[in-house]
Amino acid sequence: MIYIRDNLKHLFQNEKSIDDFLDIEGEVYRHPVKIRKTSRFQRSGQSFFIKAHWGIGWREILKNLLYFRLPVLGAMNEVRAIRMLEKLNIDTMTVVAYGESGYNPAQTKSFLITDELLDTKQLDHWYEKEFLDFDAGSQLKIKRKLIEKIAGVARTLHEHGINHRDFYLCHFLARLPLQADMSSEEISLYLIDLHRAQIRSKTPKRWLIKDLAGLYYSCMELTGSDKNITSRDYLRFIKIYTGKSLRNSLGQEPVFWRAVQQRARRLYQKQQNK
Repeated sequence: MIYIRDNLKHLFQNEKSIDDFLDIEGEVYRHPVKIRKTSRFQRSGQSFFIKAHWGIGWREILKNLLYFRLPVLGAMNEVRAIRMLEKLNIDTMTVVAYGESGYNPAQTKSFLITDELLDTKQLDHWYEKEFLDFDAGSQLKIKRKLIEKIAGVARTLHEHGINHRDFYLCHFLARLPLQADMSSEEISLYLIDLHRAQIRSKTPKRWLIKDLAGLYYSCMELTGSDKNITSRDYLRFIKIYTGKSLRNSLGQEPVFWRAVQQRARRLYQKQQNK
């Protein structure tokens, strides 16, 4: 099975099979494991990203099942997540093509091609450089709008049974330029790297905690965060995320928010030890 967006079919006339797509060469961006690789390539002056998946093997499948996790078998999980985010009006990648072959779940081959998100930058990288160049008043305005934006994305995901599993600032791409006079609606943040996302009718609390702790941890990782990200910012996030007053949010679920904080601190300490 192969899907190609209608307006771009002419760019992939030479690719007839899954293997043809997996053989597309480009600049390798990520190759964390042998079974998955992300590359950037061009066709007729347009830039794309392809995420190639090879079979994960029975060992990996069994390992996930032993930890009561559903294994990610290939690109189709990310395709489904992207389609779901599109329905929820959350900015994300735009699908160009995808395909999957094979019936053996341990040996399935698949790929996903998306448009390159031009004029964007990882939010954490932008923060560490451009954000710190703004004056204090502009920093405060931008930071509050970003908190509102990210908390809104997190709330929408979780209310609709979606958890990201790698919910870090680095997986938000900010459309540039970001300016202090922008409203939160005018700020575009694209959520990427959805290959491990899970979709259910309702997200279990342990996965909510994992997502929120990942986000908290990635804020702790920022250079200068002791000066620019405060306890008041975290409380603002909680208020927007829950849609309740702080008294109700923290009073009704103190154990939940304590678990988020403790998990984030463990992640941070683990990284510091490395």
